[in-house]
Amino acid sequence: MNNARKSLILTMRRDERYKRLTDALAELDIYRLDFERLETEVFNLHGARSVRSLQADDVAFVDKLTVAETREISSRSRVAEIKMQALRVRLNMERATKALRDHFLVKYAESFRAFRTKEERLMVIEAALRPAYNLLDRASTLLEICDVCLSDIDRAYWPARLIVDAYNVNRRPERNL
Repeated sequence: MNNARKSLILTMRRDERYKRLTDALAELDIYRLDFERLETEVFNLHGARSVRSLQADDVAFVDKLTVAETREISSRSRVAEIKMQALRVRLNMERATKALRDHFLVKYAESFRAFRTKEERLMVIEAALRPAYNLLDRASTLLEICDVCLSDIDRAYWPARLIVDAYNVNRRPERNL
């Protein structure tokens, strides 16, 4: 890292707006999500889904399906709640990093002339904003994990619905004539 880049990064990190962001990251509960714990929780909720162990020839199938679908609703709700927390962090971080990026480009325009391309300038800003970008990355990863889990739960609903419909058709008295 050359001296001009190091110096500019240090200058940006001393900027009052940057300090407000880092203070918010340290102090506000919204930014103190335990991403590792939440990721583990989503993985555990997904892994504990009882719909995958249902057997259609089980005499208690309908009862077990009802319990499994009730658990699916509960799991889906919790994963959606986690997703909303991650989404809130991501949206706030996107707004904050964009605002700071624009602020830095204007306020330190003269210092940025030492860098030839827009990409070089943005790389310097990204290096200065690394804590915010790390949080943004963690939130985005958690969102992706939640999306996969929610999608899988949603996809399991329709086959279960078809099974129940088929079971009900099979149980109709006119079918047994």
